[in-house]
Amino acid sequence: MYTLKDYVILMEFTFDDTALERVAAEIETAKEFIKIAVFQIHNENIIDALDTALSRKVSVEIITLPYDSIHPKLRESVERKLKDLEKNGATLYFSKWGIGDPSRTTTAVGRWYSFHGKFIVTDKCAIAISANLTNQKELDAVLVYTEKDKIKEFTDKFEELKALLVDTKGKEAGIRRMIEQSGYPGWRELLEAPSAITEEEVKAHWIKDYPVSILKSNTNITDGIYLTPFEFSARKLYEKLILDASEFAYISTESFTDENMIKVLIKAGFNRVDVRVLTGGTSQDFQTRIKELYSEAASRDVKIRIPDANLHAKFIITDKVLLVGSVNLNKMNLGIRKNKELWRANTETVTICTNNQIIQSAKDSYFKIFNQSKDVLEFLAEKEESETKSIFEVFKKDIRINKDARYMFAKIIINNKVKSKRELYDIARYAYIIASNFSNRNVIEINDLISAVVLNYLTEYMMTVSQISDKIEELSSNIKISDIMSFLLNNSLIIKNGDFYKINIDRLIR
Repeated sequence: MYTLKDYVILMEFTFDDTALERVAAEIETAKEFIKIAVFQIHNENIIDALDTALSRKVSVEIITLPYDSIHPKLRESVERKLKDLEKNGATLYFSKWGIGDPSRTTTAVGRWYSFHGKFIVTDKCAIAISANLTNQKELDAVLVYTEKDKIKEFTDKFEELKALLVDTKGKEAGIRRMIEQSGYPGWRELLEAPSAITEEEVKAHWIKDYPVSILKSNTNITDGIYLTPFEFSARKLYEKLILDASEFAYISTESFTDENMIKVLIKAGFNRVDVRVLTGGTSQDFQTRIKELYSEAASRDVKIRIPDANLHAKFIITDKVLLVGSVNLNKMNLGIRKNKELWRANTETVTICTNNQIIQSAKDSYFKIFNQSKDVLEFLAEKEESETKSIFEVFKKDIRINKDARYMFAKIIINNKVKSKRELYDIARYAYIIASNFSNRNVIEINDLISAVVLNYLTEYMMTVSQISDKIEELSSNIKISDIMSFLLNNSLIIKNGDFYKINIDRLIR
């Protein structure tokens, strides 16, 4: 059993823009071996540190993507440096496997390779990171262990990843054999590349989808490093961590475009969990979706903020667990079900830690960044300024609206969108409560919905039956408002005060 002092020595979490410096420093301490699994490795200081390690006779192995995954402007220089590493004794393994359909995005550079994981292990430490080892200075997360058991665990995971995704010494990567032996009748079709892929080497390393039979469905979340989707579905893992939280769920993600994950965060909020998200707020492919999703989240008090610095960190902190990994809140990172038998996802790495001191340290680091970041409503207002201009142009073509007024009108647009979303969720929640708690049904009927609408009206101000009836008639003239009011009164969901009615919120949410 470790004491607090032992944990400080054996484990450390940081969330800032020094991840690459930390990695280089840890590499410099290695005496025997360095194993790196990473999406991209470009950083000059890290490559220099690896060269120096090689000169000390330290074994260096790297699993990464092929050279054609590197941006064309950087490719020649990076390829030369990595080949120099090989000449000096390093061993590079390339994960050549692609997955899915690369025509679905405009942001893929080079090939759409499936490996997106990131971790490092040396004979001195094991490092879970969210950073790519590039030359970009970004906010990233680092979790460092110096415990011997963790070093062995990460070393074993490196070998497992290599066997799964890398062709070595004439031995084909294990992922192909797993698909062939999956029992899925159409397994050959899963290994056929899309028509847009023409190069033979690329076609030979393509997977459309995974048979769900080769994927484990773990539900026991314990400390360790894991490969998703093979040991966990990243989507199910994230959902479980968030919905299992009792007090808070704090998330950092470079991109946030998954509409189903918004629902999970809102559900956690309804369970009185404090939900916060730091995100980069950018995606070339999903600008419209981002505006809708962020408005929806804000409507249910999911607190989203955008840091001024570039954000790349990918982690979750709850009152029970810290997860550091490579998973963004988008479809391919989390994974998507194609049908009952097929699943599509990138290969990601996640490390889970349940130590209370580390969770508290991570929480403190999170708030340092969160408290200095831009509120999502300000971010969304900036995105709406073009709509402001187009609205005013309908009155007179040459009308001008100055910058301050344009921004203020954009905030009005966003606030109205958020208010509208909030009302929809309130109506849905009231209807659910009425059907399940007061009518003992698991089906929401039209009278439940109309009753919920009435309750929503009464959250704003007290109204008479006549006023309520006028508003309901805008929806339907076939509703007997007297029946609705009697039901609400009989169940003490509303209170009569003279000719006016008001909502009894305590009765509704108790």
